[in-house]
Amino acid sequence: MKRVPAHVHIQNFLIKYLLFLLIFFSFQMVHLIILPKLYLFLIPLFFTFIGVIADWIIVPKFHNIPSALMGSIFMGTTTYLIPIVFTDGQVPLLSTLLLAFFLGVVEISLHRLIVKPYLKKG
Repeated sequence: MKRVPAHVHIQNFLIKYLLFLLIFFSFQMVHLIILPKLYLFLIPLFFTFIGVIADWIIVPKFHNIPSALMGSIFMGTTTYLIPIVFTDGQVPLLSTLLLAFFLGVVEISLHRLIVKPYLKKG
C-alpha cells in the first residue's frame, strides 16, 4: 500500500461529510426522516469519522462492494436506532433502507475515486 498523503485523508473526510450531510438534510426536507437539527449534523459526522478510518482498515481486507455493504448496514441500523434510544425523532424502516442505499452509493464512489489508487501496490 502506498503512503497516503495527509491532503487525501482531509479530502476524503470533507467530501464524505458534505455528501452525508446533503443526504440527511434532503431526507429531512422531504419528511422521510424527522430528527432534531443537532442530530442532522452529528450523525453524519459520526459516520464520517468511522468511515474514514474504515476506508484504510476494512476496504483493503474486504474490497469495495462488501465494505460499502457493511458500512451501509451499519449506518442504516444506527440511523434507525438513534431516534428510538436518544430522541423522539422518526426514521421509518423504508426511509432507513433508502438512506442506507444512498449512503452506500457515496461510499462505493469515494472508495473508487479516493481510496483505491492508494491500495494498489507500488
